[in-house]
Amino acid sequence: NVKLNFKVSDNVRMQKVKWMVTNTTIDSVYLERTEITNEKEITILDSVTTNLTTTMADFIVSIEAIDSAGNKATSNKGFHVMN
Repeated sequence: NVKLNFKVSDNVRMQKVKWMVTNTTIDSVYLERTEITNEKEITILDSVTTNLTTTMADFIVSIEAIDSAGNKATSNKGFHVMN
């Protein structure tokens, strides 16, 4: 079980934040969620269970935020899990 904890902020109000966890070893999406918000800052607490069928795998957490002006920002962070 991998815990996700991240903060997204902007100088204007946001419209939505989307996050996705992908197992890049087998190219499979493990989690995909969207939060609709009108706040300038949001903290996301979530988790994903990897249930590995192999001894190890690489994952990427992708975060995309769109503000009320329509501007989009993305961020990616990789991690490695061993069974």
